[in-house]
Amino acid sequence: MKTRLLSLLLLAACCIGASAQTSVFEKYRDNKNVTVFNVSSLMLRLMPSGNINGFNLDDLKQKIDAVKILSANKKKIGKSLTKDVKKALAKGGYQELATITEGNKTATINVLNDGEYIKEFSILIRPKNGDDATLVILQGHFTMDDVEKLARNNL
Repeated sequence: MKTRLLSLLLLAACCIGASAQTSVFEKYRDNKNVTVFNVSSLMLRLMPSGNINGFNLDDLKQKIDAVKILSANKKKIGKSLTKDVKKALAKGGYQELATITEGNKTATINVLNDGEYIKEFSILIRPKNGDDATLVILQGHFTMDDVEKLARNNL
């Protein structure tokens, strides 16, 4: 259930335009020790179904601009990624939405909003030992009603 809720939160809120988190993504995207996943809004809209990992996103597909994921699997890179993300969050006006600890992993969820809209949603997942780190950035233009509707339809 926690994993499903975490996935729902991850897929729920998104943003428009470049940001501090996006600059972190750009910094690490060509590193050979980092796995990169980048899906554009066009790719999301071309999907015949908005069903991703058990969540129905059909109502939100038109609001998603991008999904970006970085996964660092070396200790030095994971620690560096975590440090850079924290620095970008502090400078970029992000608000912490939640911190979830399960087992030896911690997920920190942050949002960048513009009035009633969530512009960017990011989640940093890292183990307590700091050996690796995963950054997920969702960009789009969502309201809290969109998030609530997604939750109602998927939980």
